[in-house]
Amino acid sequence: MLAFYLAAERGMLNLFPRARYILSTQPVVNQFTGDFNDIYQYPLGSPERKAAIEKRTKDLEDYLTQHENQMCDQATAQPAGTYIFGNSAVRLEQLADEEAASGRVVAYYNIGTLFPDPRPERMPYFIDPVHLSDKGMDVIGKFYAEKILATDHERPAAAIVAAADVVGPAASASADRAQTEEQAWDYLAGLTVEDETAEAPVVAGFQPRRLTATPTASRHGLGVRFDHLKPGGTYHLTVWLKSAPNAWAMIEGRDSNDPATGRPPHYGAASYNLAQAVMTASSGDLANPGAAPAKDGWIKGTFDIKTKDGHIFVTANLLEGSNGLINFQGAGQSVVFGGVEIDERE
Repeated sequence: MLAFYLAAERGMLNLFPRARYILSTQPVVNQFTGDFNDIYQYPLGSPERKAAIEKRTKDLEDYLTQHENQMCDQATAQPAGTYIFGNSAVRLEQLADEEAASGRVVAYYNIGTLFPDPRPERMPYFIDPVHLSDKGMDVIGKFYAEKILATDHERPAAAIVAAADVVGPAASASADRAQTEEQAWDYLAGLTVEDETAEAPVVAGFQPRRLTATPTASRHGLGVRFDHLKPGGTYHLTVWLKSAPNAWAMIEGRDSNDPATGRPPHYGAASYNLAQAVMTASSGDLANPGAAPAKDGWIKGTFDIKTKDGHIFVTANLLEGSNGLINFQGAGQSVVFGGVEIDERE
């Protein structure tokens, strides 16, 4: 049942690869720390939270082992339910983290944390153990609305751009070819995006943008996509960046997620010290990755990548610094993004 649940959640993500998702765990009326102990007392990604998850997971395995030889019926539903409920929450959180690391806009929240911990204080928010009252619905509705509106606030109309539709055997296009206010970045997280009018375009038709990390603990990235490419084709990508002092960045390239695996057949990443105009690391399926300085302080990050399905996604991320952390507390770090160029390899 647990494996089926997680496969269903992953299948939902694969059905709509361009959608933005909030995944959540169903709240229940029982005392919250009774199911999750102290997991949610620690910040997301902290060593303490990881240790708490590992301990709770082990305890749940031990708990289920105590009942493994009992007949499966209504009398033994509680051990199975406790095992699935606790494990599904932490594994769903891990699934969301994995998807976010591959460039998907996926967040996870255990919304049981929105209510008081003791059962007597939780009861007004429920009409039975698992169904919310109007009061409980109000709490969750407000929570989701605030998250959605905050995300929209990070995607102002002035910063909207569409990736190019690339057609033909020798197509070349910018990531701003179809710039309209009706179309949005394919991916945007943890950044404010503003026109950098002092910079002349380096990619035809695209006004450079300044990307500034907001004070949130998350990824800080912006992504574009290219459609109508030749399935099975290999393409050369050039990402234009200009450094603020001591800025570090990472560029990711991939094709679409495979519905069977939830992973792209081709994915890779390259990291850059922009102040020195050098690539510091690369991994995955990027061929011939590199960095080169260009005129007026611009840096060209280049790589080749194959697309199985005719789509390519490119994400430019800020890094915290030489430590290479992609998830970090933003503090105004910024770079200028000059756009993306794409050409088919012969």
